Amino acid sequence: MGNNTDSLKQQIYASMDMKDAHELLAIWESNDHDSWSDETFEAVQAVLRNRGVEIPDLQTMQQSFNLANEYHQNSQNEEALVECNQLIESTPDWSPAHNLRGVILEDLDREEEAIEEYREAIRIDPDNDDAKENLVYAEDYVEAHRDSYEPPEQKNTCSILISYQERCLRTITARKTRQRNLCCYGWYLLISMYRKLTLASKFIVG
Repeated sequence: MGNNTDSLKQQIYASMDMKDAHELLAIWESNDHDSWSDETFEAVQAVLRNRGVEIPDLQTMQQSFNLANEYHQNSQNEEALVECNQLIESTPDWSPAHNLRGVILEDLDREEEAIEEYREAIRIDPDNDDAKENLVYAEDYVEAHRDSYEPPEQKNTCSILISYQERCLRTITARKTRQRNLCCYGWYLLISMYRKLTLASKFIVG
């Protein structure tokens, strides 16, 4: 039995040793024990160490990811982006981090950059369904607003609010987190009221 186990571990090691460092880091950073066995992670760790590649600490990665996500959930997107950038700098081959940076960039009205992040997330992990869904919505949004794009310096308050209202509605229908849905729905209603009051005031003045 012991010989069979050793033989299996040697086979797994040989298989992992054929992969380049980026592929190995992607497996390690995924921390996906449903798709990869414990023996595979042991082999990946051994191969990376033998090659002198620095191995990211999974607990530190997750803590950084959670902090960036918490900033984002609290609408502190600048802080979220800084934390996410630092995370990706240390773990560039972690697909969820690129997807999160894409979501943050979208909320900062940087859709083109967000699309690149979603594509990178999918390149690293073709099975990242969240990134695939986010990419579709982001590309649809950019395409739908391509002809009506206004440079930031030309936007007035009303056009900014209308744009944000559209983003809120898109977020609601994109099946994001419940917390984000409730927040966006609240903003959507408030902006709707503002637009109605603005329109009513124009009639009164007229």
